[in-house]
Amino acid sequence: MPLCPGSANDAIPGTAQHCEAAPSEFAPPTSVAAQSAGTVYHTHLRLDGSQQPGSAQIFNNHIPLDPRLDGALSISKTTSLVNVSRGQMVPYTITVSNSFGADLSDVAIVDRFPAGFRYVEGSARFDGVKTEPVLVGRELQWPNLTLAADGRHEIKLLMAVGAGVSEGEFTNRAQAMSALTGGVLSEEATATVRLVPDPTFDCTDVTGKVFDDANRNGYQDGGEEGIAGVRVVTARGLAAKTDSYGRYHITCAITPNESRGSNFVLKLDDRTLPSGFRVSTRPAPRAVRR
Repeated sequence: MPLCPGSANDAIPGTAQHCEAAPSEFAPPTSVAAQSAGTVYHTHLRLDGSQQPGSAQIFNNHIPLDPRLDGALSISKTTSLVNVSRGQMVPYTITVSNSFGADLSDVAIVDRFPAGFRYVEGSARFDGVKTEPVLVGRELQWPNLTLAADGRHEIKLLMAVGAGVSEGEFTNRAQAMSALTGGVLSEEATATVRLVPDPTFDCTDVTGKVFDDANRNGYQDGGEEGIAGVRVVTARGLAAKTDSYGRYHITCAITPNESRGSNFVLKLDDRTLPSGFRVSTRPAPRAVRR
């Protein structure tokens, strides 16, 4: 290397007779950060005889061998919720531990979320510090991280459940990758939540009226007044009484199953009818399918 001896590329400029790529004959220890000045080496050399012996000699050129890093990191992903509903924000925690024995740089944490979920902007924290990920399709990426040896790191974030998500289980997946090579550094961690109907928005209310059906046609015609104090009972034992106009209302009587529907049974207690009245509609139990 004719231009190396005594130049900026020479780790020991005082030895003008030859070129040192690193100041020591020993390879840099793990305490020297990767890609720092202490890890410089040459892969392409041009040696000639213009200067003897310097131009034909290079010393301390420690060319590294990449270690196997698959499994160097352990990762887990958790959420404090099991059942969620549409529009709800779901907290997730990704925990990464470095068991490699040396600092690892250029680490990327990739979080893959299911369709219909959305990242809540500004919610991500890396070890308590606000750190926004890069959004690529349905992936969140935290690139170029440095994980300390024997260190434990946490990423916390919020995901929102979209209005178009159907009932079922949904799994988020997180993994540590090499930002330089794309190689896998950890196993895949998962966290699963189940979308269930929301009692506030998805449940069904039941309203009705008990009235004096004078012509027995099953409909309330003019002059047919409501009957107060009549009890109606659900199959699960919930009871309601009619008001002075014969009306009853059961709030959130049932939350229907989205895939197969649900049955709701309501029966009029004919023992609470005024004397001389009997039920004119058939059958006496009233079943409604939603």
